[in-house]
Amino acid sequence: MMQVLEWGGRAESTILPSGRRIPTPQVAWIHGTMMYSLDCDGVHEGTIIHALTAHFPAALAATEAKGHLSGREFISGVSLFIDLILSH
Repeated sequence: MMQVLEWGGRAESTILPSGRRIPTPQVAWIHGTMMYSLDCDGVHEGTIIHALTAHFPAALAATEAKGHLSGREFISGVSLFIDLILSH
C-alpha cells in the first residue's frame, strides 16, 4: 500500500480502513489483495469461482468514484452480477 500512496494521483476512492483517497483502480487493486490475503471471499463450490475477490472491490471503488448509487442499489447490483456469474 505504501508504494501506491507514493504514486499519488487523483483522490477518487477511499482505501479501507485507512481513509486515504487515491485513484480508483489502485483502490480496487488494494481491496482485492486484502480480501484475498485475509480470506474474506466465499467460494462457490459448484463453479469453483471466487465471485467477490476481484468484482466487489472494483464495484465498490467505482461506485464511490461516480457517487450515483445508494447502498441498496449497490448491493442489488453486486448481487445480480454474482448471480449471473454463477448461473453460467
